Amino acid sequence: MKLALLITAHCNAGCTHCSTSCGPHRSEHLSREQIFRLIDEAAELNGSEKLRVLLSGGEPFLAFDLLLDVVRHARDKRAIVTCVTNAYWATSIEKARDLLRQLKAAGLRSFAISTSRFHQQFIKRQRVERALQASRDVGLRCTLKYVRVRDDSLDERGVRSWATSAGAHDVQDFPLLPHLRAGASAPESSYIRDAGVPTGTCPGAILTVREDGRAFTCCTPGAFTTLLQVGHATRDSLRDVNARFHVGGVQQILRRKGPGEFLEAIRARAQAHRLRSSYASVCDLCTHIAADPVLGAIATEVADAFEVRQVSALVESAITVTC
Repeated sequence: MKLALLITAHCNAGCTHCSTSCGPHRSEHLSREQIFRLIDEAAELNGSEKLRVLLSGGEPFLAFDLLLDVVRHARDKRAIVTCVTNAYWATSIEKARDLLRQLKAAGLRSFAISTSRFHQQFIKRQRVERALQASRDVGLRCTLKYVRVRDDSLDERGVRSWATSAGAHDVQDFPLLPHLRAGASAPESSYIRDAGVPTGTCPGAILTVREDGRAFTCCTPGAFTTLLQVGHATRDSLRDVNARFHVGGVQQILRRKGPGEFLEAIRARAQAHRLRSSYASVCDLCTHIAADPVLGAIATEVADAFEVRQVSALVESAITVTC
């Protein structure tokens, strides 16, 4: 089982591309008790398989003692624990090493640093580089996550070269998606897209619980919509939320066939004009459909019909077995 916990909306940065509008003014968070309960329930549901827990925000390092406690608790449940940070804390190489050593001792297996031109308005690249070097020094695997726009000074190859030379073990390069901070905008020329509609299935389903308890199919920017919500993990049991994550019509369609499965119904209802002429990825198409109220409603109809067919098939199968 893969479980992402966005434990806080509090962040020391206010990046333009932050689709959840995290920042210094935000205080919403999951409580220690809620986090521990979710990890406990996930461990029970997971059985003998390895539980994977991703901790993110907001900026989880802002509550460092809590982060340490959560990592220890997840480790004690035999989970593989990772986290995501902006590396603001790497004010010196000594401090960066100290914090990472504490996390490694607590049970953190790896972590990721998010950066981009948007991050760098708040967190200078030198801090990212210190954090990457410190990860090498203490033997903690680190991935650099880079959100790129079309006119970045570094292309995909340039980002990878810079990051690996600075100490990153891996690099993930993501194109900017059009789900920005509330009230923010970016010129169309910023987006890296290919003409046409992308094909393929969901590449990154992970049960994601936000700081307010709402649970979703993944943590891609733009995914926190009604279409992709699978419950409320602090009001409902994680077992129920996880069941919806696995058997929900939308979720099954995305994993088996991809968001392109909704296009026939969209065209049949004369709503194809609401689609764009180009997309960055399957995720871009999925979150576009989910964010558009008309397209999202059509996708819901398709998913509901899929669920009815699934139930009918199960009933027929049961009758056949009984007979």
